[in-house]
Amino acid sequence: MLLVKEIFPQIKIILLINEIFGMMKQLQSINLSIHGIKVKCSSNNSEFISYVNDHMSYFLTESNGNHNIETKIWFKKNINSRATMPSKKLGVNMYQDEEKLLYFEENLDVEASFSKNKMIINCQINNSFKFKASIKKIIKFLLGRRVEKSHDFFILIRRLIIFPLFHYMENYRDTFLMHASAFKLDNKTVVMAGLANVGKSTSSLSATLDLKGKFISDNYLLFNKSKVFCFPELVRVSDEILDLIDNKNKLGKYLYVRGHRKLYALSPDKIVDSDKINSLVIPSLGNNCDYEDITLEYAIDLIMSSNEYVNEFHNTDFISIINRVYPRSYSVLSNKIHALRDLLKDVPIYLVTLSLDKSPKENIEYIMNIIHEKS
Repeated sequence: MLLVKEIFPQIKIILLINEIFGMMKQLQSINLSIHGIKVKCSSNNSEFISYVNDHMSYFLTESNGNHNIETKIWFKKNINSRATMPSKKLGVNMYQDEEKLLYFEENLDVEASFSKNKMIINCQINNSFKFKASIKKIIKFLLGRRVEKSHDFFILIRRLIIFPLFHYMENYRDTFLMHASAFKLDNKTVVMAGLANVGKSTSSLSATLDLKGKFISDNYLLFNKSKVFCFPELVRVSDEILDLIDNKNKLGKYLYVRGHRKLYALSPDKIVDSDKINSLVIPSLGNNCDYEDITLEYAIDLIMSSNEYVNEFHNTDFISIINRVYPRSYSVLSNKIHALRDLLKDVPIYLVTLSLDKSPKENIEYIMNIIHEKS
């Protein structure tokens, strides 16, 4: 305890100096090209830019000029307070200021707008020094307990880069989103759509590492009326799940830790960029493997309800409300259902129960046997 008291003032000074110098840093930028959408992300926080670089590595590109989306993220000690609030309130913490959507949280201030068909996101994040919290982190570190900044960065990437991207694609490119994993194996592209924790992500990973297949997605799957598109983020895997993968060493060393999961980057040569679907599987877990054919319309209902239930999509965050500021004459939801119907109209669809007693590899082999028998 005496040691902590002795180093207390020095730690405070060091952390304050780090924060001051962090605020003096100029913006650093990173460029992404995501299935035809050009994104530029800038921030004064080099650690955040480094995390974006790792998390979105598949889509990295050189400076590409005319961007469709530009995001600027300032980490600041204090968020600039507004002299007056806009008169038009859209909802909780949500305002319209002429042609801007304004969104506020305790430590977050976002402006979203369009200019010449470009989406512009400007964000201030309160990165103020919280002394007690910092000391707790230091003590945890000294005791050997892991502390990761990447938790906050993971959320920020979703809210300020990925969700605006999804909104743009659904509203302006007729490219939509479903909660699904996908892989290519035996020259067949298989989509597994449904709820969380039923083996979708594990199946894509095992198909890629254990059966020499190709990875497409493990959480977010983009699609239009004719094919699906990959969206490979860092793969999040717990040690418990990883132990079920025969060739887990092919993942290499993890880059970050988030909660009980480690985050890994897949090599681009293991990823299929886009492809037509050969089969759709809606999985569940049970004591024995089983399956049944289901209709297209029932499958669409299940996919749409799963999307809503998981609460991981852009339509539950502030960016979806920008449609109030920039209204359109068409229904995005209607367009999405039409695209899904066209995508799946000639595709076999199965409701599959995977066995809790089988390995991911064995469950995938069961799925592939169904697909080959029905071909």
